[in-house]
Formats: sequence, structure tokens, C-alpha cells
Amino acid sequence: AFAERPLLLPFGIECVLSPMAPVLVVLLTVVAAAGTQESSTFNVVMACINLGIIAIFIFGGAEEVSSSNYRPFMPFGVTGVVQGAAIVYYAFLGFEGITAMAEETKDPSRTIPLGVVLTIVLLIIVYMCIAAVLVGMVPLSDIDDSAPLAKAFDDRGSSLLAVLVSMGAMNCCMANTL
Repeated sequence: AFAERPLLLPFGIECVLSPMAPVLVVLLTVVAAAGTQESSTFNVVMACINLGIIAIFIFGGAEEVSSSNYRPFMPFGVTGVVQGAAIVYYAFLGFEGITAMAEETKDPSRTIPLGVVLTIVLLIIVYMCIAAVLVGMVPLSDIDDSAPLAKAFDDRGSSLLAVLVSMGAMNCCMANTL
């Protein structure tokens, strides 16, 4: 297929062209050019789809959890927990965008901090649920680095759920691009 043939760039760099990339660029350009309200509506729809995919993973994967995968509970000890926390820390960047909306918010001195704190608490809960289900579904040594959530379902024979989770990952990337 077209996407599988690497293109050789100068200095021996290979890249793979995705035929969907220009389509997504045009789609996101149209949405952004349509106006602020349309972009906002698009982002809300994408966020709802993403939350639905996350719920599908958590509830669909919960049925596949094996408690034996939780032993040993902290295989890399406290050092591993601290290293993992340092990596996950970067997932919490970007909240300055919320504070940029202060001018458009009623009672910003109350609602902005409340919104930031509630969002962070919700994200922590969601991250913990996803991690608990993923590790419960797949032994730590078998987790696929390239697509861990989708591969977990695929390994369990749930190819429909694997496709849905993969589509959710693409949806998330597209929504974050806008």
C-alpha cells in the first residue's frame, strides 16, 4: 500500500506518508476557518467521543481483568513509581489554556481554579482506572508500547473493541491538533 512505502529524504532519513494526513489537515482547516463557535462545538463533540472510548475501554476491559497480573504489585519498587509519575506529569501540561478563558467566564476568580482542580482530579481518576484495567488485562511484560490499549483487546479476541479504541486514539490526536 501507499502508506507502507517509505520516502527517502536527504541525509538518509526515511519517512512514511499517510494518505489520511492531507484529508485531516483540510478537515481541521475547514473547522477552524468556520469560526470560534464551530471550533468549540467540534471540540466538545470530540471530547465526548473520547470520553466514550475511554469508558468503553474501562468497562469493556474490566471484564477481562485477571488479579494474577497485579502480582507483584510494584515490580520496580518506589523508584518505578517515581519514574512513572515523572512521565505522567507531562500529561497534565496545558491547563494554562483554561486560564486564557478568564475574560469570557462568569466569576473567574471562583470558576477558573475550580475548573482546573476538578479537571486534574478527574484526569487522575481516569488515568488510574485505565492503568488498573490495562495491567489487569495484560501482564506487564506483554504490554505493547505502540498501542497498549487496542492491543490488549486484540490479544483477548475483542477485535471490535480494539478498533474502537484505535479510532479513539486517532480522534484524540485530531482533536488535539485543532
